[in-house]
Amino acid sequence: YLTLSEKGSFALVGSLYVASLSVYLLHHRIEREEIILGVTEKALSFGESRLLNLQMDIQWENNLKWDHCTLRNPRLDRNPWGFCYLPPGNGSFSFLIIGNSYAANHGKMVVEHLKEHYGRIAVHTVSECEPLIVTTSSYCSGAIKQQEEFLKDIDSFKPEVLFLSARYIEPNIPPLGTADVTHDQLYKDMMEKLKRYEEKVKKVFILQAFPRPANLEKIEDARLRENRTIEGFMEEAIEADSIPMRRRVEELARNCEKCVIYDLMDLHMDKGRFMVANPVTHLHYFEALRHHTPVGQTFAPDSNIMTKY
Repeated sequence: YLTLSEKGSFALVGSLYVASLSVYLLHHRIEREEIILGVTEKALSFGESRLLNLQMDIQWENNLKWDHCTLRNPRLDRNPWGFCYLPPGNGSFSFLIIGNSYAANHGKMVVEHLKEHYGRIAVHTVSECEPLIVTTSSYCSGAIKQQEEFLKDIDSFKPEVLFLSARYIEPNIPPLGTADVTHDQLYKDMMEKLKRYEEKVKKVFILQAFPRPANLEKIEDARLRENRTIEGFMEEAIEADSIPMRRRVEELARNCEKCVIYDLMDLHMDKGRFMVANPVTHLHYFEALRHHTPVGQTFAPDSNIMTKY
């Protein structure tokens, strides 16, 4: 490096700074309270919000991890992935949460806000694998086999209440060849799988679809280049709408006697706009991989949903 030009030396120093910052952010686990207490109503400088948003992006997997997780198979699983027994709550119902990474992401909201309702509780998180859809993602190897494993989970854990907590990877796929969603092949496949879950439990809660956000850091970078302001709502920050999948889920619940929808979308809405960031602090509700950040996790399911039991 002693022979580097001034420009090369500057680039090297910049690279080392970014590398050291990334290591720090990766290992300094951010706590939800650390970001939101005293911050949610206080405007931050762009640099402050940018740093916190970067930290939440880098720590996406740490933010999915459970604080107290007893793995069913420690040799194969690692927190947050796999089947995890969680500390009991103060209630009497047994809960099982299954799904892709949203089982851990949104599962935390269920665990935190419905603690008075459950006693025994467990979660099974499998990357990219959806309980109701045969995922084509390369990250979900053996999607059909995994759905069979979810059914075996129910047989072995014997929950009374099942939460299908999954991110619909393609929420905007329209019904194919029909205006009636009940004639749509994807809906029929989802209904067939849902019935297999329903017959094994007393109640099924289905996470409703919501729009898929884009990578917010990239959206903000583009806005800065164009001298446009950073907002809590940015039209180009919605990568895919969710109307087709929401129609399917509504129809699933309508034709499933034991099923109830829990929906977080309304909590994101402001004057008909889907907010992707706090408009005051500019802290993101979603990180780069489209999970809710610790800030976004303040959008919790209503604890009164259990009155629908």
